[in-house]
This record gives sequence, C-alpha cells and structure tokens, in this order.
Amino acid sequence: MRKAIVAIGVLLLFLGVFLLGISRIAVQSTPDFPTVAKTTSNADTNSLNVSGNFARDDIFKLFFTPNYKRPDVASQDNGVFLDFTDPSGNTVNYEVAITIEGGNPYLEGQFPTGFVNQTGIYTLKAFSYGYGMYLRSLELQKVVEKPPLYPYYYLLPASFAIVIGGTGASLWGAKKPPQPKRRR
Repeated sequence: MRKAIVAIGVLLLFLGVFLLGISRIAVQSTPDFPTVAKTTSNADTNSLNVSGNFARDDIFKLFFTPNYKRPDVASQDNGVFLDFTDPSGNTVNYEVAITIEGGNPYLEGQFPTGFVNQTGIYTLKAFSYGYGMYLRSLELQKVVEKPPLYPYYYLLPASFAIVIGGTGASLWGAKKPPQPKRRR
C-alpha cells in the first residue's frame, strides 16, 4: 500500500466532490417587467385609467409614477388607490401609501402584484389622494420569471474528471504491490 498516493487520491476525491457542489450553485435571476399598457399625463391629474390584455395564469404588476407638486407642504396622508378590474367585472382594490421626504415621493412597500385568473382585457384605475399629490403615469406590467442561472456550471466536467482521477489514484495506491517471486 502506497500511503502518499492514497492520500493524494482521497484529497482529489474530496476536491472533486467540493467542485461538483459548487458547480450546482444557482443564482436567482431578476424577472423582466414588460409593459402591457401605459398611459401618461402632462397635466396635474388625480386619476388615470389604462387597459391591457392578459392571458390566464400571467403574473401582473401594477405600476405608477407619482408626481408631488408641493414640496413646501407635507401632508401626512398621501397615496394612491388602485382598482383592478377583470373581464368579468370583478374589482380588486389596492391602496399604496406614499411618504414625502425632502419634497420627493417614496412608496411605503411595493407595487401590487398577483395572478390573472382568466384571459381578457383588464382595466386599472388609479386615484391619488393627498395635498399636491398627482399621477404622472400608470402602467400594467407582466412579470416574466427567468430560470435560475448557474455561474459555475463550467466546473462540472472538471469536477467529474477530478473525482474519477481521485478514485483511481486511491484504488491504485491501496492495492498491494506485487511480491517478487522467490526462486528455490
């Protein structure tokens, strides 16, 4: 038994298994948000409407851009009411609170998202409230999930080769060397 060769083989075996595990690390990719429908307003308006077509089991995102015209006056109650209506006429209501910091509007939380239960035209109505709070744009977006990325996938073939080499070296080193034949 050759101990140094067995030790190198076991080390290679562990290194190969480690690299095999690293090659399967997945990184979640950021989803895309393509716009289904969008409307904008140049005037100071408190309400906007937009309609867009979704297919069943799509994931939607309701997106808007607030416009705050009175940075010198801070109102405690600022926000946007969103009414999302499906093709059957059922309405789901959302409320998004907005905080004013330094004269700039910031969302408290996230934009509403959800699943579409039927194919058809969906309508989004938005109403802003609060002193000096207006809407600049309103969008219906579709959330497109991407498959996870494997940034270390290139290590997979090398890890298999190292595991096979380590196994072979360990087995070869563990084998007893042949005994010389004695002559009588």
